[in-house]
Amino acid sequence: MSKHTTGPWTVVEADSGGEKVIADSADICLIDSFADESEANARLIAAAPEMLETLHGVRLYLAGCKLTSPAPESDQKAIDELTRIINKAEGR
Repeated sequence: MSKHTTGPWTVVEADSGGEKVIADSADICLIDSFADESEANARLIAAAPEMLETLHGVRLYLAGCKLTSPAPESDQKAIDELTRIINKAEGR
């Protein structure tokens, strides 16, 4: 999978109605729906690059803590879950 379009991504109103997620002047996606949740879905999609970056940072932080002191089993489970979600987002 290729690298995603860099952020920030923002939500704007689409010409056809609904919502559009854009990065600079490039279209990321069009949510051409008039459902109540279409704007919320667009905001969630627009936040994806920042969330992915944050997940990478949290995983690195937890892994670093594990190196300096014994980590509880819950920390390892969190690291494993973060890795699973990051891999899903990155198509691995």
